[in-house]
Amino acid sequence: MIDKYIYRDDKTGTAYWIEDNQFMSAPLLVSGEVDHDMKLAIGNWENMEPFAEDYSNFQHLILILEKLLERH
Repeated sequence: MIDKYIYRDDKTGTAYWIEDNQFMSAPLLVSGEVDHDMKLAIGNWENMEPFAEDYSNFQHLILILEKLLERH
């Protein structure tokens, strides 16, 4: 079951939430809705280049996780 709180991040064009104790993500559609068909646990991400190129991307992701945990 999806947590009631979904964080929609304009910077990354991605939605984030906690589901079954996992940090999840999915792209945002142009309408702002979450593309749940494309959901993926953050732990399963394969492209980590944005984090190697700029550590502030990792900091941004951690801040989102902290916001979700406050609400969870």
